[in-house]
Amino acid sequence: MYRLSEDIENLLGLGLRFKYWMLAQVGGISLAGLWAWLNAGVDTYIWHPSVTYYLMLTILVADFGTGSWLAWRQGRFETRKALRSVWKLVTYTFLLALAHNLGKTERMFSWLPEAVLFPMIILLLLSMLKNMSLLGWIEPHLAAILYRKIDTYKNPDTDASSHTPES
Repeated sequence: MYRLSEDIENLLGLGLRFKYWMLAQVGGISLAGLWAWLNAGVDTYIWHPSVTYYLMLTILVADFGTGSWLAWRQGRFETRKALRSVWKLVTYTFLLALAHNLGKTERMFSWLPEAVLFPMIILLLLSMLKNMSLLGWIEPHLAAILYRKIDTYKNPDTDASSHTPES
């Protein structure tokens, strides 16, 4: 049986490399198409622009990573607790999609998308910063300011309004 691809491979001296090169091209085009399809879905149904949603996902993954690393170092890592991040991702995505779609279809809810996104990102950033300070990745002076100003709900003996930043 005559195969044109063998002639091309022999003519160019590529051998099997041509086959893998073609597979890589087709795979790359397929992945690009899948990414475009997913991105359009996120942009249409979850959040516009989709870059903001991906930023929130990045912060969520960073918070999960720092929290898991901290728990691992302290010997308190539990898979059950780590799976909370999956539920957090599902819940945040659902809330963002709901707020986005209500905000784009109803005028009176135009404020809702930002009112939902802002607290989510702030809470994730605060959690990530706290984990980073407990891991020792943030200077102790800055960590002390963060503990006094941000984490007052876990430290009942401190009052955020009574403390002033140290020079």
